[in-house]
Amino acid sequence: MKAQPSGSGVNAYKGNYYFEAVDSRYPQNVLFTVSSIPGSDWRAKETHCFNKCTDLGDDCRILTFKRDSSNNPIECSGMGVGGYGNRQTVNLGAPYVSYHKRAP
Repeated sequence: MKAQPSGSGVNAYKGNYYFEAVDSRYPQNVLFTVSSIPGSDWRAKETHCFNKCTDLGDDCRILTFKRDSSNNPIECSGMGVGGYGNRQTVNLGAPYVSYHKRAP
């Protein structure tokens, strides 16, 4: 089911993912990167990226957002399972937040 940017289930588009509680990124096994995320607000931008990862099925396991100083998403990347081999948490140069797709 496609994620929806709004409606009765606010942030429901994140339902198949869990949040990693520390700034982190996974620069290996990148399946896609969106450098200029379409959308009029942060929720529309997040929804676009979550849908892109969801559309790739089980191939896309990690979704990472690069955020600006106001915590708005400015870039997103989807990674495959191989991305787990190189987790970075320090000296990232910008705030990053990663989500992991729940196992099927």
